[in-house]
Amino acid sequence: MNRDDIVFWNVDTQYDFVDPRGSLYVKDAQMLIPLWEEILAFVRANDIRLVSTKDHHFLDSEEISDTPNFVTSFPPHCIAYEDGEKSVLSMIDDHGACVVWDSVLSEEELLRIYDSERSLVLLKDKFNFEIGNPNSKNLLSHFKEREVYVFGVAENVCVSEAAMALASNGFSVTVITDAVKGIPGLETPYDRWEALGIRKMSWSDIKKELR
Repeated sequence: MNRDDIVFWNVDTQYDFVDPRGSLYVKDAQMLIPLWEEILAFVRANDIRLVSTKDHHFLDSEEISDTPNFVTSFPPHCIAYEDGEKSVLSMIDDHGACVVWDSVLSEEELLRIYDSERSLVLLKDKFNFEIGNPNSKNLLSHFKEREVYVFGVAENVCVSEAAMALASNGFSVTVITDAVKGIPGLETPYDRWEALGIRKMSWSDIKKELR
């Protein structure tokens, strides 16, 4: 395995989505925590780059509403610096560099972050990290890794948006099927994934592939 060809992309594994008490809880998401931790242990052991996206909203965010339609607007969730915004995974908030969305970083700063850190936290204010963080496009341009393995929540919202954005930027994308959880009742994104060449594989099969 050439670790320099690979990046794992962890989508929004935050308390408000994963914990049953969270404000936008994805049903049964907490059951995936042991598998997510196993994936992160694999990433650490093999010194593979990790990117973790996190919703990071302020109360005046376009997504936040007291009368949400649950399509483009939602109740307050993942409010900046509050408990619901924190990751349920132990290594995410305490390790790595944070790429903010509310200021534009210079090319030099983004390259410094990329070169100095194997774990990055990419904050966002929209479903799609590319739209929700103005630094994301320039950050991706520095990536030498071209193979991306995606996991997290929710499969049919932010996971799908991440996978499709990465594929549209020329990355080879695989979604780890048993490490994602979708929102019941929402349309599955599989036809759109197939059109973009996005693969679906189980974690056990991916481990065999990466030996």
